Formats: sequence, structure tokens, C-alpha cells
Amino acid sequence: MRPGRPSTERHTYRPADPPGYTPATVTAPLTCPACSATNDAEQRFCTTCGASLAQPCPTCGTANAPHSRFCGACGSPLDTPTPRPRADVAEERKVVSALFADLAGFTAGSDGADPEDVKARLRPYFARAREEIESVGGTVEKFIGDAVVGLFGAPTSREDDAVRAVQAAWQVARAIDELNEKDPTLELAVRVAVDTGEVVVDVDSDVGRGETIATGDVMNTASRLQHEAPVGGVVVGERTYKSTQQAFEYEPLRAVSVRGKAAPIPIWRVIGPRSEPERAPLAPLIGRGRELELLGTVWDKVRADRRTHLVTVFGAPGIGKSRLVRELQPRLSREGLYLKGRCRPYGETTGYGAFGQQVSQLAGIFETDVTNVARAKLTECAASLLPNGEAEEVDRHLAVLLGLSNEGAPDKQLLFYSARRFVEAIAGSQPAALVFEDIHWAEPALLELLESLVSRLSDYDLPRPRKRS
Repeated sequence: MRPGRPSTERHTYRPADPPGYTPATVTAPLTCPACSATNDAEQRFCTTCGASLAQPCPTCGTANAPHSRFCGACGSPLDTPTPRPRADVAEERKVVSALFADLAGFTAGSDGADPEDVKARLRPYFARAREEIESVGGTVEKFIGDAVVGLFGAPTSREDDAVRAVQAAWQVARAIDELNEKDPTLELAVRVAVDTGEVVVDVDSDVGRGETIATGDVMNTASRLQHEAPVGGVVVGERTYKSTQQAFEYEPLRAVSVRGKAAPIPIWRVIGPRSEPERAPLAPLIGRGRELELLGTVWDKVRADRRTHLVTVFGAPGIGKSRLVRELQPRLSREGLYLKGRCRPYGETTGYGAFGQQVSQLAGIFETDVTNVARAKLTECAASLLPNGEAEEVDRHLAVLLGLSNEGAPDKQLLFYSARRFVEAIAGSQPAALVFEDIHWAEPALLELLESLVSRLSDYDLPRPRKRS
């Protein structure tokens, strides 16, 4: 160092580490992407639900250690740094119904299998599960291993979210059977559970990016209940059962003890949807005498004049539109033929659901009937109402409207003509009342069919029933 010039060298002193000393590495705990439970940093699988904590590479798909920042196989970044929680994060408390579906025995069956073969088995299962969940208004929150997580009530809430969730679970279980029928090599078996409860919803979460929407105990409970479901079956928790028991038939099962719960949890197995939701006993009808008398007068004119009449009942939700029909139903059934179909906000496959329900009611077709049995009942019904030369064509077209035929749909006017001939044949033998409930949910195809029936039948003189000798 030259005299008179300041030194620019810096000296640092660091004491030597004692022999055998290893600097401590502090690693943050891991949050399970499936159930949001907290796990120790060294864990590879969630100690609460068993889901993998590994980070899949978005580029090559290789599983990496939970805290890895770059893929060990291709070097791609695994994730962007997690932003610090903000005080202004938009969160809401909501009641949701969580659906968990998991393949039974899939892990053991995939032991030692080629990854491409495993993916080939999972692909149709994931696609069909997403289709069934979204068809009834649910959201697929994530796929974890061979499990599917669906949410009803977040981000969009509806009054019948629990019913939709159980319906989706039922459809997923049935869809797996269809997949196995088409491709027996898949050998898939699924367990499904639904539970309802409160969660905290992150309003800004993006499901498309795999971000968690809801966090709450109900997510953990639904995940645990899924393990208690029979293979190919669906179980629900107590709150879900109470919300849906009028729409589904259930079998009570023994309460189960699951890890993390102090008391056993009561569960029910879903037998199937009810053909007609159960309703509470009727209380005395008050203040609707005039409307009920008007409907009775129209029915008297139908029977006396043998002419078609259209009655539309308007009103706010809950004001008693369906109650009027229920009050009149005993008289309609006693003095003629009463057929009712309900338009549903989800699950329609042909667009003519309510009319199809009326045809099925007359033909004695049940939802549990397989296609060939249902088709045979429809053929027998058409043959009993129509002449031989016409019954075959009407039967073929009605099968399309009911979704019982794989044939391509004929011209719409031919379908509507067959529907009209079927209605004329029904009313030709006795007075008939066709009731369409919840018409505000009707598909455009059904509204078009109704418009066609009304316009064609309004000036049609129905034949009087023949008197028996």
C-alpha cells in the first residue's frame, strides 16, 4: 500500500466453523394442494389426505421435490415466487358442496406400469368426470393423482348446489361403468363422496391455473368420506343428506371414524334419484280459491267441448304456482289422464326433457330401465294408441325425443308431427292434462315443440271417446 493514498481493500472476518458443524437450513412448511393441510417440509405425501406434495414440471411432467425451484430433468422453472399475502385479498365465506372422486385400487394397479399407459387410462376418466360435473353447473377445482375435486357453490352459488353435487356424483359413478363397457381394458372403479359446509373462497383464484378456490374443513371431510364409499357408489355427509333427501333415495350406513375427527361421522349411501321429488304434506290452501276455480272451469270446458285449451300460470318464485296444480291433480287424475313433466336447469340431454317425462310416465318407463327395456315399453305404448301403419314411425321418432335411439335425428317437423299424433291419440281416448312445470328452465327445442303443439291442436276437434257396449 502506497503512502499517502487511502486503501480500497476490504477485510472481513468470519470465524471458522467448529468440526462437524452443518449450517441449519430453515424450510417453510408445505401446504397440501388437495386439502390445504399443513405438512412438515420433509414430507413427500400429505399426512392428512395422502395426496402427493411433489411439484410436477409444467414442461416435461417430471415430479420434483416440494421446495424445488427448477426441474431436475429439463431445467424449466417450476413456479414463480409466491407473493406475500395482501391485506386486500378478496375473500368470501360461502356454503359449498364438495365432491371427491377417487379411483379404487388404481395406485396398486399402476405399480411398475409405463407412465404413458397410466396416463392413457386416466385421460378418459378425467375427461368424463369433468364433463359430468360441469354439465350440472359444478366447477372442477383440481385433479390430484387419480382423484377429482369438484365444487358446487363456488365461485357461483345456487339454491340447489347440494342437489347438483349429488347428481354429479351419481353421474360420475355411472359414467365409469359406461367407460368400462366401451373399453374393458380400462378396468376402472371409482368411489365418490359429497359433503356440505362453510369455506373461505378466494374470489381472485384462477381454476385454470390450478389455484385453490375454497379452503375449509368440509374439503378435508369430503376427502376422508370418499374412502368410506363402496366401490362404484356414492356416500354423503349429514348436511348434504338433509339438503337432498327429497330428491334422492338413501340408505343409512354405520357412522365412520376418520382421522382428525373427534366423533364418528354419520353417512348415507345414494340409492338413486327420485323420479319425483318428495314434498311436504299440504297445508290448507288459503287465498287461491278464485284461481283454483278458474282452472277447474277450463278443465270442464275441455271435457265438455272436446277442444284444446292452453293455460299459462305466471308468478314470482314461491308464490304457489305448483301448489295450484297439486291441488287440482286429484280431480284431473280422477276425471281424465294426468301427465306431468318438469323442466330442469341441468342434465337435459335431448332438449325435450319435460315432454319425454310425460311420454315415459304413460309408457311406464323408469329411469333405472336399460335402453332396450325402455324402448320395448315405448313401442308397446305407441302400438296401443295408434294404427299399425303409423305406430312404427311415431315410435321411432319418439325414441329420438327421449334419447333412446342412436339413429340420426330426422327433420324437426317430422319429430313434431309424431309428437302431435301421439298427443292426439292420448286425448282421443280420454280427456288429458299435460302439465309442464318450471317452464322457465325449458330448452328452446321444447318451447318450439310446445308452440307447434298449441298452434296445431288449438283448432282441432278431439274425437269423443267411444262408449263401451
